[in-house]
Amino acid sequence: VVLVHGGPGAAGEMRPVAEELSSEFGILEPHQSADTIEGQILEHNDTIVDHCDIPVTLVGHSWGAWLSLMIAHRNPEIVRKLILIGCGPFHEDEAMEILETRNKRLDRLTRLQFITHMTNIASSDEAKKVQAFHDLGKLFHAIDSYDPLLPDDDLPAPSFHIFDTVWDEGRALRKDGAIARIATEVSCPVVIIHGDYDPHPYGPLVDFFSYCHEDVRCFLLEKCGHTPWLERQAREQFFHHLRSELRR
Repeated sequence: VVLVHGGPGAAGEMRPVAEELSSEFGILEPHQSADTIEGQILEHNDTIVDHCDIPVTLVGHSWGAWLSLMIAHRNPEIVRKLILIGCGPFHEDEAMEILETRNKRLDRLTRLQFITHMTNIASSDEAKKVQAFHDLGKLFHAIDSYDPLLPDDDLPAPSFHIFDTVWDEGRALRKDGAIARIATEVSCPVVIIHGDYDPHPYGPLVDFFSYCHEDVRCFLLEKCGHTPWLERQAREQFFHHLRSELRR
């Protein structure tokens, strides 16, 4: 089982998932170090070929769900199944729903914090920009969660450089329809696990895969935001579905 973390650049994000599953499955969570999509595809492919019994199940969270799709599309012979957690939308109009949902959840204080962080990210001061990126990440985690457990304080901080460079390419993939085409052409079974409080829209994702794939299974978790293993009320349900799909 290969865990493909989000971000881009959130190395170690899925460590709690690895720790939970490691007594039952062989687990890898490669840390994405490349600052291009092509580089991230290649480094995952090399890690899988060098260290895994092929084919593997890819479990991708958020950006990692997109990256998992790209890995499976490029190298279908190494991927047995895809499990996509909190997968982002493939079309621009659906992506706008994320912003609308988050905006509705902001109170006056968090709205001011959001404006401050966005202003600082545009700063020419690199230190201020990086700090704003980390502060914004914490803010998004709070508003994207339903009943969050406290995240592990010693998890590595996301890389601003990797996020900044790779996500520019990611936006382009959505804008020109490339990520939707890739998702359509993936041939292995697909499993979708999504929280009902996740601002990333669930309905369009299910409709998309149900239309273009014969082997797709979907699970909507109640009282659950974007990161199910950090959700107090959904964690047990999440791991139940994840274990079942890994054994299936």
